[in-house]
Amino acid sequence: MERRTSPQNVPVQVNSQHEREGERSEAIVASSRESLHPHPEDFLAHVIHELKTPLTVIKGNIQLTNRHLQRHRRQPEIIPDYLAEATLLQVIDQQVDRVNMLLSNLQDVFRIQSGKMELCTVPCELVSLVRHTVHSYTRKSNNAREIRMDLPEHQEFHVHIDPLKIEQVINHYLNNAIQYSPADTPIDISVRPATTGVCCSVRDAGMGIASQQLENIWDNFVRRDGSPKYTDRSSGLGVGLYISKSIIEQHHGQVGIQSKPGEGTTAWFTLPL
Repeated sequence: MERRTSPQNVPVQVNSQHEREGERSEAIVASSRESLHPHPEDFLAHVIHELKTPLTVIKGNIQLTNRHLQRHRRQPEIIPDYLAEATLLQVIDQQVDRVNMLLSNLQDVFRIQSGKMELCTVPCELVSLVRHTVHSYTRKSNNAREIRMDLPEHQEFHVHIDPLKIEQVINHYLNNAIQYSPADTPIDISVRPATTGVCCSVRDAGMGIASQQLENIWDNFVRRDGSPKYTDRSSGLGVGLYISKSIIEQHHGQVGIQSKPGEGTTAWFTLPL
């Protein structure tokens, strides 16, 4: 038994055994909570998967509705305002894609951190892949930016890569370039030989990046502070460059950024031949 004083200075007796039992109960609850999800990354991956499932259903219904609109676009008695409804449907579709992209990026972060990022590598020609990626990006994008391709016409670069992952890296680079450069300036993408293989670079004409920000720009959940954003299309979690670096390094390549304030930014990656 232990004697203590109450707030009114009245001596009271406290059973320390009850205190120990209370502490033990709290420990059991905490242990049980941990045992439910001993691997948080697996739990979060499951949550992301569950969140993406209804998005797939929404996407399917958007496609069905769009086909209905196309079929009756010239029948005002069925579709009174085709343009307004088609525009609204496009906005919904873009937002579903955006949420899907955020979840996919988050899923990639967990895979990278748990060492579960896997590549499915095949022989591939990089110039053709870059050209296809830019065409696909332009077609899907709602941003009418000029993307200029400086690609060799009579030179091929055969690499052993996961084409979907490399396409993802290029998309991340394009997203950043568009997000941080004025709408009336072009984005340049090029493929050139490099001492370590082949180099792909994406250049913008934005305000550039301060040297102190370049030091940690490849880190996880890092976003560029102070740089003006010209579109919110790519607003995300600040994981694009982190994912890109991990993908390229898993391909035994390198990444880099060259930038000075007021002179634009060039982001590049290399791949071994």
